[in-house]
Amino acid sequence: MVGVQTYDGTQKKFRALLDSGSEISIISRGCYNALNIPRLVSSVVINGVGNTRVVNKGIAQIKLRPIGNSDLVLAIDAVILPEICDKMPTYRLDNTSWGYLKDLPLADPQYYVPGEVDILLGCDVFANLLLNETISGINGGPNALRTIFGYVLLGRIEHEPIALQVNSFLNTISEDFLDNLMKQFFEIETVPDRVTSPPEGEYQQKAFELLIQKLTESPILACPDFTQPFILQTDASDMGLGGALTQVIDGEEGVIAYKLPTCKSHAGFESPNVRATRSEGVNQSIEPPRRAVGGSPPVAAPKNPG
Repeated sequence: MVGVQTYDGTQKKFRALLDSGSEISIISRGCYNALNIPRLVSSVVINGVGNTRVVNKGIAQIKLRPIGNSDLVLAIDAVILPEICDKMPTYRLDNTSWGYLKDLPLADPQYYVPGEVDILLGCDVFANLLLNETISGINGGPNALRTIFGYVLLGRIEHEPIALQVNSFLNTISEDFLDNLMKQFFEIETVPDRVTSPPEGEYQQKAFELLIQKLTESPILACPDFTQPFILQTDASDMGLGGALTQVIDGEEGVIAYKLPTCKSHAGFESPNVRATRSEGVNQSIEPPRRAVGGSPPVAAPKNPG
């Protein structure tokens, strides 16, 4: 039996099991709920006997004290599981011939009565619990090992029944699971070099990349060079007019200015029946930029002649 501090500072008694073969310490969900203490979220998978796997419910930091000794405090991190094992021992023990245990300060005076196991103390704290004293079993009884909580019993006993349920413990943290978890974490945290999607072919891939480029890059208007000729491109349709003032700069045609007025009826509403001509597109498209110095006038170049 050990004393465990609750959220409000009081102490409650729980039954603990020492297991040097477990890599972690464990607390049952019922014990955790009774303590009313906070927990840390955790998704580590625990491997047990037969490679059985259990996902824990989080990690809680608990403070243990020997019963009757408030000066000694042991803080440990315990993984929360729905339950640790069935009742221990699995049957009521006959201790009538174990007189050597009567005068020992046992950690659990009711050791011979089956009861729930609330806390499992693994190898992470096992060595810190031991004191340098061991009493060998007599008359087929168990060995007694002295700990900070009192004497705990372990070892094989004689005249035990056959074909009874046996509890076996071995808990390890899955290394493969941790590797995969860390890999997924870094994949999520890494900024991708390019935006990807699952297109069906090369054409779709190029179209997707062009769309991403247009959505993520701001349009840039070229700075006019008044020593070079301007090119005025116009177009017209049933729906509107279009005009762009461009100029060839460093071998590439860049947009200096543009205007896209829509066709409207005399009432001010858009109408597909109002037809515009290319000449109207030239007249209404855009006003060329003013020249700070002498330069060449714009050259009209309809984009879709005929």
